[in-house]
Amino acid sequence: MAVTITLTYNPYIPQLSMLINGKHPPEYSHLVQYADEDIWMWHKEIWDVIYSELRDDFYLQYIGTAADAEIVKYQCNLHEHCIGFEFTNFLISDSLQKRLGSLNQYLKKNKVVSYNRTVIDATFFLSPDMQTFLKDIASLDINNLFCSTHIHTFNWNLKHFEDAANSYLFILASNISEGLDFANKFTSENPIFLIYLGEQNILCKINESTVVFETSAENLISTVFDCFLWHPLLKAFRSCFQSIQKSTVSTDALKMISATEPLIKISVDSKLEVGKSNPIRVTFEPPVKPTPKVFFKIRNETIASTDNICILGRQPGNTQLEAYCYGSKKPFETITLNVFKRNRIKKLILNDDELVLGIGDTHKLQCDYSPADADNAHSIAWSSTNKSVITVDGHGNIKCLDKGTCRIICTAENVSAQCQCEVKPYLQKLNIILPEDRDTLSLEPMQEYELVITKTPIDSIDSQLSIYSSDYGIANVIGNRIIAKNIGTATITISNSSKRKNISFSVVVSKKKVGLFKSLFRH
Repeated sequence: MAVTITLTYNPYIPQLSMLINGKHPPEYSHLVQYADEDIWMWHKEIWDVIYSELRDDFYLQYIGTAADAEIVKYQCNLHEHCIGFEFTNFLISDSLQKRLGSLNQYLKKNKVVSYNRTVIDATFFLSPDMQTFLKDIASLDINNLFCSTHIHTFNWNLKHFEDAANSYLFILASNISEGLDFANKFTSENPIFLIYLGEQNILCKINESTVVFETSAENLISTVFDCFLWHPLLKAFRSCFQSIQKSTVSTDALKMISATEPLIKISVDSKLEVGKSNPIRVTFEPPVKPTPKVFFKIRNETIASTDNICILGRQPGNTQLEAYCYGSKKPFETITLNVFKRNRIKKLILNDDELVLGIGDTHKLQCDYSPADADNAHSIAWSSTNKSVITVDGHGNIKCLDKGTCRIICTAENVSAQCQCEVKPYLQKLNIILPEDRDTLSLEPMQEYELVITKTPIDSIDSQLSIYSSDYGIANVIGNRIIAKNIGTATITISNSSKRKNISFSVVVSKKKVGLFKSLFRH
């Protein structure tokens, strides 16, 4: 089965990374030598190096820019052991032209004065049939704060070209054969661009020194500009960008100018309790879909562990959380973790589990906890499940506001205790009904009377009554019954349990009067 090779090339740095069947090549691999080289240095030779290490056919997945993909695809098609090619653009696929503008604006906005400025010397040789484009070529004006271009045009007979680091040779020919013949007369450390007229607008050939483009007359100037973007302007961009990176503090705005993947920001609480987990929050700037794959490692897994979603504290100590992008061997961020062991409150005990109180009452709930040396005693908090019935402050002081039931809850982080409370009204009115609506109860010795007592409200907290007699020898009290015993007068007092309400009345015990006629004939 063919091996899958994944090449990711960021031309703006430059940087090349490679995966072989999803894994990095070993550190001793010859492929590592291309990690920071320009595509012009490796686009032809890297395929033989790949095959020499694999000794097998390979399928290439390329992640990069569309322009570079054309070059890679061209070389893949030439190599007998490359059996397929697949191209994927970057998640941030901003063109070089846009990045040039962003870099220019960055220099202005941040008033950067120290940076590399590049002067591109572009020499154009035009064949006799291409002289009609001479004026358009000569009028090309590519300039910004960090880059300017000098255009030199020559006819086919003049063959002067001064090779230098920022010198580029452009050959405009009517056909590919005459263009290649002319290009072979020159040497250049930079690629030579040969553009000839045809019907298509494509990259059609690359040799050791020359990149050949076919273009139509209508698109010739556009193709020339694409050639500038492919190498001369890219090189100027790199030079300026790298000089700024060395002289200023790196910011997100600066990173985004050369970014091909979104900036990944990791947020996690670096202090972690043993037995607890902290979430790992990952954000991307700008937001993209699909999001890049990010995974995490803990250097010392005896202290903490991770499932790529959370971090779990295992034992006290310090270790590091490393964040990796898929396909990278080096973490892009490392966060130091401090794992500590807490001595939390394990149990809360309230002095009251249930309370029945009256409207307007106040009461203090006492809370005890264990262990006594717990480190979170300051976190004890109080709450009421119904604040319209009872309110409670931070010290356990409760105040009863209205009739009803609720729970007072005491918490200390993940431990709680509660007291079930019922609030009732106090007795407002107490009343008795005596015969014939009199204020005095008249009885005969040994006569009994059952008192009828009404209470308002009937569900009051202090509705339990006590009935007393001022003289139990005259009038005794059993429950709600008054029992007349001996002749005389006694005072009966009825009082509720809180002594807030009481009423009194007199009991007169006397013998029943007998008529004169009955008394004469009693015997």
